[in-house]
Amino acid sequence: MEDLGYTTKEELIDEDSDDGFEYREVDAPSVIPEGDNEPLEKTLNSVQEAHQLKPKKNVDSVELKHRPETVEDYLRNFLFRKKMSKTLACFQAEWYGMVRNGLVDEANLEVPDCYVQNSQLLDKVERLEKRNNLLEDALSGANKNILQLKKERDFHKLAHRGIKTENSELMSTIDRIQDQHDDIIKENKTLRKRYEVTKRKSTVADIKLEKTQQELLKVTMRQTSISDDGEPNKTTEVPKTLSETARPSAMSSSQLLPSTLLPRDVAGENVIPMTITRAKELRALTAFQAHDSAVSSMAINTLPGVTSSVLATGCDDGSFRLWDIGGDNNGEMLLHTQAHNNWIGGLAFHPQGSLLLTGSGDTTVKLWDLGAHECVGSLVDHGHAVWDIDVHHTGSAAVSASLDCTVKLWDLQSTTCCSTFRGHDDSVNSARFQSFSNLLVTAGGDHRVVLWDARTGFQNMIFQGHENACNHATFNAQGDKIASVDADGVVKLFEVRNGKCIASFSTLSTATYCSFDASGSVLAVACDDKSTRILDVTNLDLVNKLDGHYEAVQSVIFEAHGRYAVTGADDGGVRVWGAS
Repeated sequence: MEDLGYTTKEELIDEDSDDGFEYREVDAPSVIPEGDNEPLEKTLNSVQEAHQLKPKKNVDSVELKHRPETVEDYLRNFLFRKKMSKTLACFQAEWYGMVRNGLVDEANLEVPDCYVQNSQLLDKVERLEKRNNLLEDALSGANKNILQLKKERDFHKLAHRGIKTENSELMSTIDRIQDQHDDIIKENKTLRKRYEVTKRKSTVADIKLEKTQQELLKVTMRQTSISDDGEPNKTTEVPKTLSETARPSAMSSSQLLPSTLLPRDVAGENVIPMTITRAKELRALTAFQAHDSAVSSMAINTLPGVTSSVLATGCDDGSFRLWDIGGDNNGEMLLHTQAHNNWIGGLAFHPQGSLLLTGSGDTTVKLWDLGAHECVGSLVDHGHAVWDIDVHHTGSAAVSASLDCTVKLWDLQSTTCCSTFRGHDDSVNSARFQSFSNLLVTAGGDHRVVLWDARTGFQNMIFQGHENACNHATFNAQGDKIASVDADGVVKLFEVRNGKCIASFSTLSTATYCSFDASGSVLAVACDDKSTRILDVTNLDLVNKLDGHYEAVQSVIFEAHGRYAVTGADDGGVRVWGAS
């Protein structure tokens, strides 16, 4: 039989044992009934079987009963938690003494529930405080993270907005470059042929130009040397260039400009009036890339008896170029000169034709001998950039408008300043002489257009009506009307006689320049929206809109014979517009 773990042992206890216990003999009742001689082994088996057959309690249904903590344990635990070891020792000694002496009622030693619950609540509060501290730390960290994320979000929003704007600009640039590329491809064959022709003519180009200039000088001086009785002055000697002419001392403005002026006849056999019908039919005849940077200003000189004209273009890089337009070699470059260290704001041909004046952002006005390809004079008196220049029809004087709020009258023979006109409160953006007169019109950033007497320096009239900076103002060929444009795109037409505004027109885009044709019936307005408006002067009605440039148009001028108009823009391109 297997060993079930039960053993029996007989133990003898000595009556004289000193283990501190008192022993006595007792009668043990018999566990096994008398007469039952069932072996022990069988009895153990029966007990084992009975134990196995006893039904087991379901563990899930066991209920835990709460046993209240005794006062003894409560105090002991309290003193232990507070680390009051000495008090704990004294308490235990005294407590066990009272128990031995029967002074303690062990039936009523349970701690009241309120104290137990209070202790449990204190423990719970302590745990919750620790948890709360952890949550506060986590919340503080989360707030910092949220703040950082908000900053990163705002930064990325701004970056995204900038990238979006830049992308839009790049797409516009790509479209513009693609359009330019298409135009260049179309004109490539023509340019190659023109280059070959230019290369063959390069050896004789200077000779032809010099001959043309000499002929022009003779005709011009013959016209300007007429006496009061209409007979030519045969003693007048025609100078070759300004640099070869002796420069007299500076004269006053009244001495420099004659009181009696004889108009020259600009009409001829090649004049084609720019009627409203022809203005409606204007279309692009020629387009070429004049500069790599913006074309900031232009001037045109029509040679007598010649079908072609010389176009001067000024650039933001400080250089100017001369072009042959209107003839067989339309768009052929004649001269390229680096004139200034800053952008060129104004260009004007001298009536002799062989001299060109340039005004620049470097505050200077320079005179260039186109035959000798050299600077023959510098006009240095402005304190800020020069925006515009114009030459009196006699060729003796020039006028310049500047950012220093002044207009200066120059003696071109002595290259000195004769007079300074002060009256604008802001930058003077343009200055133009009236044809065959001593009157002068200026437009300024102070919203005013002013009529001056160049001989006296007095303001004859102020034209009001603009609400933004006036960018340009000019006379018509007859001299009885003034057109002005401003930064709001407003075009106004004034009567010189009484200063009354007789018509107004809005281009809805910044207007940069305006120009009358030779007949005075058509007005061209260059705009910042890449187009040029052609207006009927009668009521300033829109008759045509010239589109084709890729950036803002900065200048527009009519050829003196009325055959075509020329525009220059910030894309560096020049376009010639004509009609059948």
